[in-house]
Amino acid sequence: MKVSGEGLVNAQPDMGEVTLGVVTENKDVSTAQSENTRVMSRIIQAILQMGIANEEIKTVDYRIDVQYENENGKIIRQGYKVTHLIKVIIKEINLTGNVIDVAVQNGANMIAYIQFTLAQPEAYYHQALSLALKDAQQKAATITKQLAISFYYIPVKITEISSAPSTSPFHVALFAKSEGTPIQTGQTQIKAMIEAEFVYFS
Repeated sequence: MKVSGEGLVNAQPDMGEVTLGVVTENKDVSTAQSENTRVMSRIIQAILQMGIANEEIKTVDYRIDVQYENENGKIIRQGYKVTHLIKVIIKEINLTGNVIDVAVQNGANMIAYIQFTLAQPEAYYHQALSLALKDAQQKAATITKQLAISFYYIPVKITEISSAPSTSPFHVALFAKSEGTPIQTGQTQIKAMIEAEFVYFS
């Protein structure tokens, strides 16, 4: 007899990740790059002064796009747009809103997304796996009771269907204003799924 089992565990996130950056535009590519570098350097320095370690800040996107405009049927190059995004890992989750505010105050004009995570998600996942096994055993008990047969409580085979827990990013407005950003972390749900095989007998 083969049945599935599912286990759910709710956990309070204890880490934050924010992807933010600077977008600059200019007709001259060098000017756009220089301005972008100047602003981003100021943002990083301000975040470092908050106590965020340098290794918790990394570039995740840097690109230069040519901007065009259609004028009377002719495609004319108008200038360049430079985008530089960094990801900031915030181990003190209560500082997430402050990091956003400080970044915006120092010139950040793009907040790509916020993500809340767990420092040790495996511990919660193991709890969810345990609940998934119990769920499978309860299902097997229900089925065999209805059929008036018995089964061995310990499964002969267990297949783990789910993988380690992951979190989904919370997308925010692309262009942010510094207004004392309130951040609600909510809860992260960790789910485990298994497939268990039991031996039954009459």
